[in-house]
Amino acid sequence: MSNLSLTGVQACVFDAYGTLFDFSSAARGCRDVLGETVDKLTALWRDKQLQYTWLRSLQGRHADFWQVTGDALDFALDSLGIADAALRQNLMNLYLTLDPFPEVSRMLASHDEYAKYAIESAGRFKNLLNKPAAAWESTDIDGKPFNLADLRGKIVVMDFWYRGCGWCMYAMPQVLRLSHDYKDKPVETVALHASEVLVREAGTSHGSSRFIYQVRAEDMGHAATDAERRAAILRVVEPISGEVTIEHYEPVYDAQGKVIAYNAWVLR
Repeated sequence: MSNLSLTGVQACVFDAYGTLFDFSSAARGCRDVLGETVDKLTALWRDKQLQYTWLRSLQGRHADFWQVTGDALDFALDSLGIADAALRQNLMNLYLTLDPFPEVSRMLASHDEYAKYAIESAGRFKNLLNKPAAAWESTDIDGKPFNLADLRGKIVVMDFWYRGCGWCMYAMPQVLRLSHDYKDKPVETVALHASEVLVREAGTSHGSSRFIYQVRAEDMGHAATDAERRAAILRVVEPISGEVTIEHYEPVYDAQGKVIAYNAWVLR
């Protein structure tokens, strides 16, 4: 790679936070002080960090990422009623030495293999352009059969998304609006969710889109209190693309009365 000449390239930008580095590890390093608020702080801190970045970019009011990170932390601490200068300094110091995600070392060790896969995948996608779509069948969120062939003659917009993808979640309300705006036209919007977390649309409230997430009990960890369960649901919902509010949640029981999941009504 060092022998490669990048003609005309003045800078290379790498996205490391939230992809390679686990931004939540900073708050976990202060769990002894933060206690039950550690997950709430992590969610608020990351949420505002991204929001401030987007707002500054849109307004042309650029600032160093370190300042944005500090401003976001100040908002999170203030929102939780935490006034501790030493804790703030410790959190900022820990942000300089974030832990990598567990899978990073494995991915780096398999770099050549994944690079080959990416190149081959790009070639396959290229071969799909300007050709009839492959026939495939599946079931929708309600268990009803779905067949792409039934949509022949329509314009089909397919949105592939994942709950851990911040931009996917950020685009979700726009995808819904697209579906609503063209509901009387020969346009069909199909969203494919690459996760075991079930999500369904449930209308709107005061300008926000409402969704019902079904979170498996095993994904809730050892959450026992209301605050712990809400924090666990937020971790699954991935609140990194704007304001997220849990209206309420309900347990889902199996035939033996065991809690197997939670349905959470979420506004974003």
